[in-house]
Amino acid sequence: MGLRLRILRIMTPIERFWLDLIDGRKHHIQQLYGSDAMQRYRPHPMEREYFVNNSGHLCNHPEVMNYNRRFYDYCEEHYQEQKQRYLQQIEANKRKYEASSSYKALQREREELVSYIRGITVRDAQREETNTQATKNEAR
Repeated sequence: MGLRLRILRIMTPIERFWLDLIDGRKHHIQQLYGSDAMQRYRPHPMEREYFVNNSGHLCNHPEVMNYNRRFYDYCEEHYQEQKQRYLQQIEANKRKYEASSSYKALQREREELVSYIRGITVRDAQREETNTQATKNEAR
């Protein structure tokens, strides 16, 4: 049995979830900035402890936030070429999909869905406005 598998067996579910979360972050970093940036990424130790000890809540301590911000600022400065390649690939994929027959066939359905969602948003906004006015009247 491999060492990683033995370690995973003695970890709590929240510790395993932490590893999955970090793997997801690393995947995102690799996609956007490349493998070199992904290999540079290390989460702040305080962040892991907070996550594990607080039922999976992410830490927003200023030290952790600054640490992460500095990492992403570094990536923005040093890995722009990789980021631009990634964004160009996303745009190319979008154009390719928009030109496909399946995209065109579902256009009407998407428009109906957007209309439906807008209707819900407007209705809920009107309700909120009504509730706010009622609350103000009750307070008087």
